[in-house]
Amino acid sequence: MHEATASMPRTLVEGVRIALDEMFEAFMESVRSLSNDQLWSHPIERRHSIGVLAMHVQENIDRHACFFQVGRYALAHDERFAIYGKPLERFLEVDGAPGAEEIRQRNEALKQAVVATLHGVEDAELYTPRFGGQTYWWQQHRRTSIDAYHRAVWHANVHVRQIWCLRGAMGAFGPDLFPRQFWH
Repeated sequence: MHEATASMPRTLVEGVRIALDEMFEAFMESVRSLSNDQLWSHPIERRHSIGVLAMHVQENIDRHACFFQVGRYALAHDERFAIYGKPLERFLEVDGAPGAEEIRQRNEALKQAVVATLHGVEDAELYTPRFGGQTYWWQQHRRTSIDAYHRAVWHANVHVRQIWCLRGAMGAFGPDLFPRQFWH
């Protein structure tokens, strides 16, 4: 039986770190044990594959929790997975797409990079644009560092729910394959 870890953040930075950890664990769990065929299948008509959603989520996390924080991306990103505002038909067949193991490895590398963006940060810095001040994120929208971290977590959580819906549609669930809570 899995026991969730008690959440007792005493600073804003600690709260962000816990939210990010929960997000990464939930995302990893949602793609764990999938085969390449399952990852790229379309079990629900007119919906993206889990693989497309996973690559999209990783790019968004990298943008908001790495680039807007410290000015560099942790991963190389493939524009083929920039799904926002693009027709679904563009994503039905993706040649040369990464496999399940590569997506899991990318997640681990991204998690390490994101955790590093919080190293030595004080709460007050989260209310500034940090590196985001160099980008449209601050210049056009006045969004701060904490806004970017929140965006990464909330966006990922939406897509994790979609991934579990797709898993359910293909029957990829069971007693050992069901979402858990990692922090309480």
